[in-house]
Amino acid sequence: MSEGGSTAIKYAAKHPERVSHLVLWGTFLVSPSLDDVPQIAPIARLVPKHWGGDSAAFHQMFTATFLPDGNAAENELFNELQRTSATPETAAAFLTSMIKIDVRDVAGDVKVPALVLHRKGDLAIPVKYGKEVAAELPNSKLVLLDGSNHWCVTEDESLDFVIQSIEAFITA
Repeated sequence: MSEGGSTAIKYAAKHPERVSHLVLWGTFLVSPSLDDVPQIAPIARLVPKHWGGDSAAFHQMFTATFLPDGNAAENELFNELQRTSATPETAAAFLTSMIKIDVRDVAGDVKVPALVLHRKGDLAIPVKYGKEVAAELPNSKLVLLDGSNHWCVTEDESLDFVIQSIEAFITA
């Protein structure tokens, strides 16, 4: 998922004998630009001071980017995950490293089948990035999903479809 997909692409290109399939969700080959995701710059500036804290405004901006279709319980769970998943310093270092990702040079070397799942309205990683992934991976299938959440949540109406798509892809 997300930047993890870029890592998986690079790994599959470098170690084809260790990978049989790729299932990628909301990912990219090159980090999204600030033109495409303008809210990332202010989020990145606020992370060192507000990550893990109690700033409702920060949580709302962060959650509204990554889980805009979430219900109250999902948003609270996502906020709690953000509060407890990393220190402010680690979160800031993660965001800094994420903006430097570029695996376009190895995408064409991936030989295994890839299922590329992406939300049509993803605000964190716009759909054009998922389409680019599918276009550059030689043996890929793109599945566009309704909605805007970057994350997949348990109350998601498309969850059964996603699971069935993955099962069909892996067993094909």
